[in-house]
Amino acid sequence: MTLPPPIRIALRQRPDLFLAPKSRNSATISAINATALRVTGFKDTIASPFSRRFLSHQSYFTVRHHAASKRLSASFSTSSLIPPILCSGSSSTPLRGQPWCNFSSAPSPSSTNHPSPPSSGDSGDLPPTPPGSAARSTSDPYAEGKSGPNKSIFAKLWDRYSFEGQTKRIILGERLFRGAQFRANDLRWYREGRIPYEFRPRHAILTMHVWFLHKRLLADRVDPHAALLVQEELFDILWNDTRARIRAEGVNELTVNKHLKDAQQLTFLHCTHYDHAFQEYAEDPKRRFEELAAAIWVHVLNRDEECYNDQLRRMAAYVEYQFVNIVLNTPDDYFWEGRIPWGDVPNFTGMDDNSGKRLEEVSDAPKGFVELPKPWVKTLTDSGDAYYWNTDTNETTWKKPV
Repeated sequence: MTLPPPIRIALRQRPDLFLAPKSRNSATISAINATALRVTGFKDTIASPFSRRFLSHQSYFTVRHHAASKRLSASFSTSSLIPPILCSGSSSTPLRGQPWCNFSSAPSPSSTNHPSPPSSGDSGDLPPTPPGSAARSTSDPYAEGKSGPNKSIFAKLWDRYSFEGQTKRIILGERLFRGAQFRANDLRWYREGRIPYEFRPRHAILTMHVWFLHKRLLADRVDPHAALLVQEELFDILWNDTRARIRAEGVNELTVNKHLKDAQQLTFLHCTHYDHAFQEYAEDPKRRFEELAAAIWVHVLNRDEECYNDQLRRMAAYVEYQFVNIVLNTPDDYFWEGRIPWGDVPNFTGMDDNSGKRLEEVSDAPKGFVELPKPWVKTLTDSGDAYYWNTDTNETTWKKPV
């Protein structure tokens, strides 16, 4: 049996596409609303009859982020990418005493092999172009006369409800998500990076890269309305993928929605922690770096008391770099084609432990990680069953390629 490639266009060509499904009861939606309100402080519009069919992550994606993105673009520069000192150790330092806050100095670009932005000809890790979709110039992301910041109400309705608008939005959302997914599944995070290959750390790495795309969509000035719709699509895909990964863990089907709600809460907290670091400390590189290290320690490493400071430094520097690279420097033409120039994964070689002793290099893949020959990748059905997808030919198979 051959499975279709993971582009779900055919499943969405239905008149009820934008209606909340009957399977989601009001109690579940209310619980998610309450969680989002507690985390973000914003109310949502999930009760609208034309609400998106994802749960109420609209609480998190509000217009106020547009102003914050503009403020950051004006104040954030690459010259402040890595602060000279991570943690002064003075009594005024609010994060003093945390296990990740015992650094004497920040890593220099040479010591961490900090990645440099790719050239204009390098598209980074790209999700494949779906069958039947043609390459296009994307300075105008949708049809002519329907893009730009001053759209008419009819153009906005066309974007949201037309078959053409839905198809392009789904394709772009899938491309963006697959780009984040491929980067988050890179073996180097879990081998050299020593991140536990477990559900929550893997979800946190994926959330980190989806957050970069989310911030880029909020900062978009080519077509803000289309960007907002793509953002909704991106997170809708994230929730569907999360549900499939939960089922792949073997949990009871009756508890899947509960686990999904928990994962959404963690996702909201993770994203707002990054927002706080970049908005609150936009002009304070030292405090921003500390807060990013805190976010990574809490959400990626699950407050591991035995984690390495060197590991945290390199990951925090990666978040700083990718924010500038994706949000501020990615060309519109690349982005609206779903071409994300991620740059390099952090170089985790030559790390020191917290006593200054050089760590032994890790050469074996972590338990549970499935190594596949390129260009094969492992993906999941909605029921959580694993199959394998050739990203060059779109061939799919149940059997593991050798």
